[in-house]
Amino acid sequence: MSTALPAGTWRIGENGELRLRAPDTVRTTVTLLEGSAEMLGVELLQARPVVLPPGQSRPVFTFHGAVVRVEPASSCEDAYVADESTFPALAAVNSRLEARRALARGTVGGLPADTASAAAGSADKAAPLGPVVVVAGPVNAGKSTAVATLAAWACRRGWSPTVVDLDPGQGDLCPPASVSAAPVDRIGLAASGGWETHALPILSYPVGTTNLGEAAPLFKAACASLAAAVQARASAGAPAGSASGAIVNTCGWVDKLGYTLLCHVIETFNADVVLVLGDDALFARLSRDLPAIAPPPTPEQVAAAGAAAVPVSGPTRVALVKLPVSGGARRREPSERQAARAGRIREYFYGPPVAPPAAPAGASAAPPAAPEPLLSPLSTTLSFDSVRLVKVGGSETASHQLPVGASSQLSALRVTALDPSPALEGSLLALSSATSPARAATASLLGFAVITTVNTEKRELVLQLPTAQHLPAPALFIVTSERYSDA
Repeated sequence: MSTALPAGTWRIGENGELRLRAPDTVRTTVTLLEGSAEMLGVELLQARPVVLPPGQSRPVFTFHGAVVRVEPASSCEDAYVADESTFPALAAVNSRLEARRALARGTVGGLPADTASAAAGSADKAAPLGPVVVVAGPVNAGKSTAVATLAAWACRRGWSPTVVDLDPGQGDLCPPASVSAAPVDRIGLAASGGWETHALPILSYPVGTTNLGEAAPLFKAACASLAAAVQARASAGAPAGSASGAIVNTCGWVDKLGYTLLCHVIETFNADVVLVLGDDALFARLSRDLPAIAPPPTPEQVAAAGAAAVPVSGPTRVALVKLPVSGGARRREPSERQAARAGRIREYFYGPPVAPPAAPAGASAAPPAAPEPLLSPLSTTLSFDSVRLVKVGGSETASHQLPVGASSQLSALRVTALDPSPALEGSLLALSSATSPARAATASLLGFAVITTVNTEKRELVLQLPTAQHLPAPALFIVTSERYSDA
């Protein structure tokens, strides 16, 4: 007969998970009391409370069983323990990725380094690089959870994988309307799962909008530039870094043009493994269209057969793996996604969301005061002559919309100059590294800003920046479709 647990205390069985979402206004902590557990791949330490990000969901998973306490007990009334979890299946994939990383670095027991390098480099690669994993699936399938968990598991084993965010509508690494990548290690991991973006060296490229239907050519160009940078980092880095590979998160648009863009991502990043979450139709279509499919080797196969476990000839470039959707994945309405994008922009300027302060013992149940942000953005005034505002990209003109025999003279990567005006107030800007406006579509980004005020009489505009920084003269800003206001 099991002993009843106090309110707010949860017993989680083997391969089970506690699913909970922290309220926006109540400071919520999770403390591991017994056993072992983790959040998004990051281990929980016994008797060490972890503060949950306000308004965000966090699954607490355990392989061997655990007891955790959620405080206050009333803060997560919808929390529940699920006996079925997708993390064991994800762990099986991770063990095979570990085998590929070990092959790339040449550290598999009993396998000579030169043999391992030859085997790992056989899949259309010029060097023994680690696995490139593309995570695909529809909206609300749990792709970001899978990416964060795989990255954390790799970091815990001493690797430094590159996390690539190709969902301009979400912005896990940078504000929306861009694509980005960053190497992640144990130092960059957050205690509650995921990573501390302010501790990462992030490389980003412009997309200009969160609507890929309006910027497909620019998205392709940004992916190509980002893939080349990730490949260059891996080739030039230390063996452990180059063998760590990359984990690529994609957007949830997986049909029509979205499917074409997904295939472009798989090809551009030279993916070894594609994980499909909860979409049988997508899995079947990729099975038909990808040039070659072979399962990645298991650690047992690698140890037992050495290089023979990795075929060195024939069609073995891409491995396709289907995983179920987590039962804890929740559908988010468009308004929630818009609010999440605004939250990502705010986080860029003010730091990650801070939980409300703990209420003093015996205090009344009055609403807590809003916590102070971690960072303080800077407002700076610039003259019109010291900035250049441009819009990049645009959808291509369909052939049936043109006169017979005519071709479009507008480039899908065109750059259009914009005059400062009050209509641009609240626009999210991307600071380009390009030395001329003509190169803005394909140059990397140096940071982001928001136009707060435009004074046409004084020919001045006020920008909000995350911190004091030297701006080029003149500063070249890309005006995105995103809007933001502190109000």
